[in-house]
Amino acid sequence: MLHKEFWGLLFLSLVVWIFIAGTPDKRIENACRPVGWAGNVVTSLSALVIPSQQQTTQVWFNKIEYGCRYLTWRLFYQDAYNAWVKDQSIAPATRVAPDMVAKPLAPEPLAASK
Repeated sequence: MLHKEFWGLLFLSLVVWIFIAGTPDKRIENACRPVGWAGNVVTSLSALVIPSQQQTTQVWFNKIEYGCRYLTWRLFYQDAYNAWVKDQSIAPATRVAPDMVAKPLAPEPLAASK
């Protein structure tokens, strides 16, 4: 019976830790951080048992963590973003503005030879 209370308190601590964050991006980061921790554990075990699979395991868990962040953003913040864009009367950014593109630097003129 004690293990139920332990896991319940651990879960409540996670929820409080998520919502105590001040900004939405920090909340998303805190919500998905356990996925990263699990990825580190599994990658370390993979490196210990099957070293050739370490890189594959790390890439797989990186994708899972990104998926967690994306899903969380879509689930909780997509509607607010869409409303903000509509209120601003602007289209969502789909292209890079021409003035945002990095321009190549012009070569400096060579110093006159003496």
